[in-house]
Amino acid sequence: MKPHNLLEMLAQSVKHNPCKIALKWIQDGSEQQMTYQKLWNIIRDFAMGLEKIGVRSGTKVAIFANNGPRWLISDLAILSLGAISVPIAPTLPPEHVLSILKDAEVTTIIIENPELFNSLTNLSQLTKHQILMAKHSQQAALSFETVLQIGQTISFEEEEWVYHTIQSSDPATLLYPTDANEPIRGALLSHGHILTNIQSSNHVIPISNEDLSLSLLTFAHPFSRIMGYFRVLYHGATIIFANQSDKILPAFQQVQPTILVGTSSLYESINREFQSEIEQASWIRKKRLEWAIRTVKEYYKMSHGIYNWPIHSRLAKKYGIAKWLILSKWKEKVSRNLRIMLSTGIPLPEEICQFFTYIGIPLIESYSLSECTAMVACNHLSQIRPGTAGTAIPGVDLRLASDGELLVKSPSTMMGYYNQPEETAKKIVNGWVYTGQLAEIDANGYLRILGQK
Repeated sequence: MKPHNLLEMLAQSVKHNPCKIALKWIQDGSEQQMTYQKLWNIIRDFAMGLEKIGVRSGTKVAIFANNGPRWLISDLAILSLGAISVPIAPTLPPEHVLSILKDAEVTTIIIENPELFNSLTNLSQLTKHQILMAKHSQQAALSFETVLQIGQTISFEEEEWVYHTIQSSDPATLLYPTDANEPIRGALLSHGHILTNIQSSNHVIPISNEDLSLSLLTFAHPFSRIMGYFRVLYHGATIIFANQSDKILPAFQQVQPTILVGTSSLYESINREFQSEIEQASWIRKKRLEWAIRTVKEYYKMSHGIYNWPIHSRLAKKYGIAKWLILSKWKEKVSRNLRIMLSTGIPLPEEICQFFTYIGIPLIESYSLSECTAMVACNHLSQIRPGTAGTAIPGVDLRLASDGELLVKSPSTMMGYYNQPEETAKKIVNGWVYTGQLAEIDANGYLRILGQK
């Protein structure tokens, strides 16, 4: 049965696999984990605590923190009350954060630590409640544990939990840009918008409850939150939170994920680290890698080409040696289990996409738009065309205006910009979202983003 809201979605995963690991993270040097049943129980207790301090249906609650278990717990607890979650990127400057709080009419804010708390001046004048995730000595703020304990003291039957009454058309979240250079406009999305986007993406990118998704990109980014968090929980898979560090490859090697969701800039960073590893390798290892890449490239050209040429037995044998004896060793530098890297943002250089595909990790480019929830177009796993954002996902229509601007019509199109009807009317005309991006669409429907209009 399809869920009507995001909490029903999670409840189904809990019911099917209560003992399955939902979250993993490193704390004080050791690995911690949480089952789906434990996650559900903590969300319920925190939600009851929030309700006790005044969070109700329609209340705006902001989350200003880096990714972690408490980010996710806070978000789902807010949504379970029919309240509206407002994620804010922790990298935004303080004055920008305060402007978002004002624009969204936030009454409660959940903040990661005292440093972020102290960066926001006049917070008590803008919000009624401030909650700190980390242990603290701030007298003006509540602690996460306190709210949790308040919820644990409340006795109630689960049938009384208001999430049962939330409809798919009810508002769920306000999405603000993670870039301080973009205007402050909150895209209002419903529970149904997010669920529809997840279900459409399932036809393009396969995922199972055995997958491990590594979380590196902030959940304030819609693509990360919907494709790397909601979608993972939808399938009963596991989310892994890595330590915040400068180096990405060590995080991969430590947790061995199967899926990574990120922006093009993240994959450029991973590629730089990988190329640095190659530069430090011995001369013979470099030459072997170069030979293996050439061999795989030739094999792909023959097997994926438009003429479908038969593969010569000698090339097939060379391909086997290259793939299993050489490239598999380089793949382990990232993760021996990694099977998909999903990217959004500006188009990646073709050689980066090809390199990761050749070593056995398909890098799948897509196009996302917060006004249409998240994913709009994506490459299929079996038909990757580097440099393109793939084709429209099921239910989505793409077309070009006379000046080349990309227009999108999607069942996940936002309810509108919060309290900005004039801007909404400019953005959505006759059901089509004007993206502001110049693009090309080839005869096979593949989308190529050219840049800002």
